[in-house]
Amino acid sequence: MVGEGDFIDEATGFIAAHVAGHDGAIHRDILKKALVRKEEDLTPMELLQLGKALWEDATSENTVKAIEYLNRCIELNPDISTAYGILSEVYLEDLRGRYNKTPDALEKAKETARRAVELEPSNAIAIIEQIWISWYEKDVVAVKLQIERAMKANPYEPLVLASAGTFNALTGADYEAGFKQIEAALRLNDTPQHWYYSGLATYYISNMEYDKALENSHKITNHAELGLPMVAALYWIQGDQQSAMRYYRDLVTRKPEYELESFEYQLDIWKLEKPVRDLLYENFSKVIEAAKASE
Repeated sequence: MVGEGDFIDEATGFIAAHVAGHDGAIHRDILKKALVRKEEDLTPMELLQLGKALWEDATSENTVKAIEYLNRCIELNPDISTAYGILSEVYLEDLRGRYNKTPDALEKAKETARRAVELEPSNAIAIIEQIWISWYEKDVVAVKLQIERAMKANPYEPLVLASAGTFNALTGADYEAGFKQIEAALRLNDTPQHWYYSGLATYYISNMEYDKALENSHKITNHAELGLPMVAALYWIQGDQQSAMRYYRDLVTRKPEYELESFEYQLDIWKLEKPVRDLLYENFSKVIEAAKASE
């Protein structure tokens, strides 16, 4: 009977995730409608979905607009816990991306994350958003405790699984657990955000499965600062110098100010495990040297 109960729980969680999860059908439908409505007519839930959508493709301009949408959502309805949680993440992105558009961004991220959990202590999305602050501050113990709380609140929420898995597999805290969590998130989400694949890329790098690592790193090139250097480095590792140079040139076209230090910053801020970090850094350095030699 225990097995039957577990199956029912899993089936229920699977359906709920696809329908009402962070990126579930209900939320995608709300976003679709929001995209064709006048700005002044947007409802709180529509503003929330627009903010979430902009967060998916994080740029300086999108971060500013996402913060605007989410703050408007909260002004219209100050009781939506998830809105505070996502707003916390977007404030933090202003710091991680070094956009510096928001004064006191870290303090605001902490305050909105706290408010999200205060409003709805059992909201797994609100709980899991806290890990990104702890991760940014390199407080690994806090991250692990927050992951545990969020998983207890809802082990079938794709955002929870993807966040936990990304931390475990991107940092090397637990590659195998991270891989399983991300795979579970992908099964529960028909439209996963690109960053879901970053942990899979580092998982495969750690196993020296560079072809699979390259396949997954290609899926995060919307995040140019991490994805494109990773792609270039992995092509170099595999001996495809022409492709490595092509993706490097794509990177500097999109980010003319990008230098080796920029990649080092990304590797540090996401706390990649040293062997993976060193491998990527060394090979991306070679790509840069080759590109400059060919000028």
